[in-house]
Amino acid sequence: MLKRCIDRLDDLVVVFFDPDKKRHQELVGVLELIDDDAERLDVNMVKASSKKSGRHFGLTHLPAVVYFERGVPNVYDGDLTPDDVQHWIHEHKTGAHAVIVTGAMLEMIKEESDSTSSYRVFFSQKNLFSKNVEL
Repeated sequence: MLKRCIDRLDDLVVVFFDPDKKRHQELVGVLELIDDDAERLDVNMVKASSKKSGRHFGLTHLPAVVYFERGVPNVYDGDLTPDDVQHWIHEHKTGAHAVIVTGAMLEMIKEESDSTSSYRVFFSQKNLFSKNVEL
């Protein structure tokens, strides 16, 4: 069902969380406060409480927030406060931005892109470097 939402909705924010952790449930409750603001920007928000869903997208730490723009994921890497996430959604929707993906997400993008697509990819661990990747 999540895949169907990602495929059908141009702008989708998914909050991945572990339903067995009280802190995650509380965080989801707080993030629901920004749902109306996202809706005004025509951004849909959904919750994904399956650990399997998070692993499918290469998310190793939950909770996590991912913005899917026409199916292309971008992992939020800031503080999970309503104001910060709301600001990130607004910037993502209205401006140019770098996209942060996991290795699994990059593989999905490669599989779904046509053979003429080319992206500039930055790999980050301790040292930042980049290379062009033909998808």
